[in-house]
Amino acid sequence: LTENYSLGTVKAIHSIFCIAINKAVELEMLTYNKYRNISIKKEKDLSERKINYLTRDEVTIFMDTAKQCPFYQYIVAITLLRTGMRKGELIALHWDDINFKDKTISITKTRSSHGVKPPKTKRSMRTISIDDTLVTELKKYQTWQKRNKLKYGANYIEQEYMITQANGKALSEFRINDIMKAITNKAKLHHISPHGLRHTHAIMLLESGADIKFVSDRLGHTNIKMTADVYLHITKKYESENITKLDRYLSN
Repeated sequence: LTENYSLGTVKAIHSIFCIAINKAVELEMLTYNKYRNISIKKEKDLSERKINYLTRDEVTIFMDTAKQCPFYQYIVAITLLRTGMRKGELIALHWDDINFKDKTISITKTRSSHGVKPPKTKRSMRTISIDDTLVTELKKYQTWQKRNKLKYGANYIEQEYMITQANGKALSEFRINDIMKAITNKAKLHHISPHGLRHTHAIMLLESGADIKFVSDRLGHTNIKMTADVYLHITKKYESENITKLDRYLSN
């Protein structure tokens, strides 16, 4: 390309290409971006590949920091972390999608700047269980919204979505990105995208001993193979550990 186009034009083409590939990864049309380390630079060295998930210790730092942020930002963080939802699925939620009695969330739609539509695949339409901690925090959030509605009065923005700012305004997908950036910057952690919390959720499940099929169903992946491909480094690690446990069991 550089033989026929200027460096600026090549960089622009490269940037558009990267955005398209990253979007394909986010929509899970691809398992990962194999072009991530390719860049157009005058320097010879390439930037290090960024890790788009948090370790267990980093999760603690991240959530402690999120608690110091505006309450709706904390709710965004804890919900993404504890459900593994995509950001589009999160901002499309209505309160009717939350079943506090059964402790479940029904994911039936996704929302973006282009509007609301059904998830990309049938497997993405799912009902997932949520833990007691998230149930408690979401109930607090619901009460917080009701108080804000009284506080703002006629200035409160009435709309149908669950995730809102204090004045009732619904959050966009871009605002979710901003929230993630604000929390990681404040926590002095490496940057991760909202999708990075989805990866973190899956990794934490696998590390805690969850079955790969359970993780695949929970994430709404098209099939188990896709889950295994994305999290191969985790599944291989625990496959080895399980074989070691079997060996010890048989030896005793």
